[in-house]
Amino acid sequence: FPEVVFFITVAYYVHSGQLSPAKQTAGSKDCERGMTTESYCGHFNLREKPFSLAANPRYLYMSEQHWEAMAHLMYGVDDDWGFVLLTGEIGSGKTTLCRFLLDQMPADVEVAFIANPKVNARELLVSICGEFQIPYAPGGQSVKELFDLISLHLIEVHARAHKALLIIDEA
Repeated sequence: FPEVVFFITVAYYVHSGQLSPAKQTAGSKDCERGMTTESYCGHFNLREKPFSLAANPRYLYMSEQHWEAMAHLMYGVDDDWGFVLLTGEIGSGKTTLCRFLLDQMPADVEVAFIANPKVNARELLVSICGEFQIPYAPGGQSVKELFDLISLHLIEVHARAHKALLIIDEA
């Protein structure tokens, strides 16, 4: 069913992108020296906390390489590519680019986002079922049965003239 689901695997390499301020948490410790977020943000005249563990697409610096990668990702979704692989150096903005892509998805695209898939095949299929909200019997189904459930779901999505997007982020 390659025309039904799109796989985007975020691996290791794109080119450098920069993240800017993220959300401020009043009074939280910002560094080992004891500087609080309030004083850090005050010192640098920032409205929000400058760094976060979670990728925030609001602060993605879109370099020429990022725009090219985004164009390929959108083309893959729009034109029913079966598989798209996005690679880049650590910290280059792949995860943030994928989150930015999610913000661009139309309502007729169902999205499943799997982060850090260091799991076996069955656990990955269970995660996919969970993300697509596919009902399954926990612990009781084989890899084949889970695969069949996902396949049936993709056929149903296709019958509704919708698309399904699976993003696997290997960050």
